[in-house]
Amino acid sequence: MTRRQVPPPPPPGPLPPATPVVEGTPGLVLNPPPAEAEESEAIGPPAGAGEDRHLVGPPIKEEEVELSPEEQIMFASLLTCGRRSKTLTIFDHTVVVQTLCGDDDLRIGLYAKAYAGSFGEQRAYQIAVAAAGIRTIDGKPLVQGLFDQATDDALFDEKVAKVAQMYPTVINKIYRTVLEAEQEFVELATKLGKFNG
Repeated sequence: MTRRQVPPPPPPGPLPPATPVVEGTPGLVLNPPPAEAEESEAIGPPAGAGEDRHLVGPPIKEEEVELSPEEQIMFASLLTCGRRSKTLTIFDHTVVVQTLCGDDDLRIGLYAKAYAGSFGEQRAYQIAVAAAGIRTIDGKPLVQGLFDQATDDALFDEKVAKVAQMYPTVINKIYRTVLEAEQEFVELATKLGKFNG
């Protein structure tokens, strides 16, 4: 059996110049056709000038997000401490509240569950949020440790008992401030593009 030689294919001829358009960016054309080459000589070489390709049009700039000094402090404290604090004054008393963590949310849910379906459900929720959020009043913790190694659940129960003795106006103000602290962080993180919404 003899092997047949196949002749090589003829060399390809010149390809017609292409006009690729960058999808999603109207007005941006790669290597414009010869009719438009005169208009864009300063921007790039004429069509068919090899593999060197240039975008025609203004460069796209990424938007830089700048934080104010206060926002930088807020974000740095959240990254290092894990919590955002906010101070409010109620009847000449300084109250410091903090954002809530997942454990706080669970304790709040368990406390409010006992009042589910009653007229007191919303107030129970506000009391629990305020109790979980209060860090100090006039520089002192709302409750002292019941013993050397008090559990978070035991401290929460004591805080709820104290907050439940406060007047609704005070509870509402503390509750709203806890929510504001959380909202401020969400807005800051959204501004930085860390998460949407």
